[in-house]
Amino acid sequence: MTNPRAQSTCPCGQAQPYHQCCQPLHQQQAWPITAEQLMRSRFCAFVFEQWQYLYDTGPQDDTSADTQTALAQWSSDKTWLSLRVLSTRQGTDADQHGEVEFVAFFRDGAGLQQHHEHSMFARDQHSHWQFLDGHSLPAITLGRNEPCPCLSGKKFKRCCAN
Repeated sequence: MTNPRAQSTCPCGQAQPYHQCCQPLHQQQAWPITAEQLMRSRFCAFVFEQWQYLYDTGPQDDTSADTQTALAQWSSDKTWLSLRVLSTRQGTDADQHGEVEFVAFFRDGAGLQQHHEHSMFARDQHSHWQFLDGHSLPAITLGRNEPCPCLSGKKFKRCCAN
């Protein structure tokens, strides 16, 4: 069955349909040009349960056969909603290293949650971007009048803040 989100704007937050944005990356028909693009495609991989892509673009020192299973289990109770990139440092097509700070919003049994992280990236031996490591940060404060991260189109105060 086709995921309806695959037909609309890509969950990574770029203004393109999934089939033009992250799907070619997930299918290894193209490679991310920047560290931010890799990070966005990894978020989208959680949305579409692309565990092999997450494994392939993750830390290469983690060769455990259980890595994909662990990713799937960690994500199993989450509905991934939206992504907010807060900052990037280096990580362009001319760089060898990059950093991205982001917040991934999701819903689980406790309601609206967020995963705030500072991630490090580097190019591998083939010059492809690779996720190296991430450090969790405290949750960000959402303004009452901001758009709700659940993408309902409502203000946060009139939606998930309640």
